[in-house]
Amino acid sequence: MPDSSSNTNSDSNYSHDHVEQIVLPQGIVYLVATAHISKESVALARSVIERIRPQSVAVELCDARMRALRDPERWKKMDVVEAIRQGRGHLLLSQLLLAAFQKKLGAITEVRPGAEMLEGAAAAEEIGAHIILADRAIRTTLKRVWAHLGFLSAIKLLSAIVVGLISGERVKPEDIERLKQRDVLSAALEEFGQVFPDVERTLIAERDQYMAEKIRTAQQYPLVMVVGAGHLPGIARILREQIAVDLERLEDIPTARSIGQVLRWMIPTMIIFFILLGLFRSGRETGSAMALSWVVATSTTAALGAIIALAHPLTILIATLVAPFTAVNPLLRSGWIAALVEATIRRPRVGDLEHILDDMGTIQGWYRNRVCRVLLVLIAVNVIGLVGGAVAVPLVARYVW
Repeated sequence: MPDSSSNTNSDSNYSHDHVEQIVLPQGIVYLVATAHISKESVALARSVIERIRPQSVAVELCDARMRALRDPERWKKMDVVEAIRQGRGHLLLSQLLLAAFQKKLGAITEVRPGAEMLEGAAAAEEIGAHIILADRAIRTTLKRVWAHLGFLSAIKLLSAIVVGLISGERVKPEDIERLKQRDVLSAALEEFGQVFPDVERTLIAERDQYMAEKIRTAQQYPLVMVVGAGHLPGIARILREQIAVDLERLEDIPTARSIGQVLRWMIPTMIIFFILLGLFRSGRETGSAMALSWVVATSTTAALGAIIALAHPLTILIATLVAPFTAVNPLLRSGWIAALVEATIRRPRVGDLEHILDDMGTIQGWYRNRVCRVLLVLIAVNVIGLVGGAVAVPLVARYVW
């Protein structure tokens, strides 16, 4: 590796339309603005690194995304049952949808999203430079997005991405050019930026801060960072103003604040209150009728969700039986239990894992692929079951008014 005290091969006055040079007290930083689905950006990342020959190269990737790019067959190793058991079903769905979105973009542009990052890392290895994975862990970013959105908004968001995946609408050239200026995470969620400003802040501003701090605290300079063009202005400003960033704060997972969270606690509280009120006011017969209304409403909607997902008959039965109990326990969801049962009965096959990203692009694929089916069960039972709990409130309350 080059001596840290000197770098005779670097060009401190290097200039390029897509490269911004920033002089920090500790050394020079070159920000290479890339388009994530552009062949030109792949070549640019390598050419800048070979020209500058920096001691460090930072890329807009976290460890998980780097491993995913280097091992595109990783889906074959996925343990769906364990993911559902650990309550990570929604994160698994989010990551799969984004991966499928990336693959769709790559097929359109004939450039694999992230190729310029891999090229930058490869060029860094060739010259012996230290590689910095500067982006925040994708799981943390998705968790923070999910927490800011809440359950209902997240469902709307993921539904929009699914519709985009399965739609046969032809992508226009101007859409491709627009996507070239955004990173894949932001492009997938861009249309919700104004409706959900917290999402845009989590995806763009927070990651700008995170990556800038990773660069600012690097140990070896000159440093070249390969980063999406949409992040360059924010990172450059933070570096120039020498703004220190608290990484721990950006890695913290906030408590979800949403109408879905409120309903999860409010509905069972109201139901229990009404049933107890009816029991004390009118006796056991009224209390039993109210409880029956609750059971019918929650069980029927949970079963409907499982049927819509074409779940296994045993999954439908389990969803029906557990719904009344999970509906009064905000820490449990019938969709998690139903999905776990479905994944256990219909364990994903090698072919399901091999073709999951392609199958997510068609309606038939969602029902054919066992992994997709499990995720459908998770979503349908939870969402429709939540509606059932809301419907049950007036059904029960009518006995006490």
